[in-house]
Amino acid sequence: MQTILILDDDPDTRELLLQYCDFAQVKGISAADGEAALALALAEAPVLALVDLRLPGMDGLEFTRRLRVLQVPRVTWVVILTAMPVTDVDTILSAGADAVSQKPIGIQAFNELIRSLL
Repeated sequence: MQTILILDDDPDTRELLLQYCDFAQVKGISAADGEAALALALAEAPVLALVDLRLPGMDGLEFTRRLRVLQVPRVTWVVILTAMPVTDVDTILSAGADAVSQKPIGIQAFNELIRSLL
């Protein structure tokens, strides 16, 4: 079973995305901050990381940069999820993200996103 890492500081968002993972028949793991998410990524080797852009401490872009520098095994895709208007996609992509998606994301859009990437 493929694993997806969810990094979001909002517990309700994490819980919803974990439920979406169950529905999509993938293993979902989650963290509320970048340091915990890096440790989890190293331990669990997810194939996809869904990363909130605005986080306390290490933001989503810095997390993505560190994830790519560490070359965490198996993390093939990083998708930035944000509720903010995306005005600088180039900056997000140059940090190592593969895609950007707006929050809130519905279950159909979630399924289409992960199926297209996985």
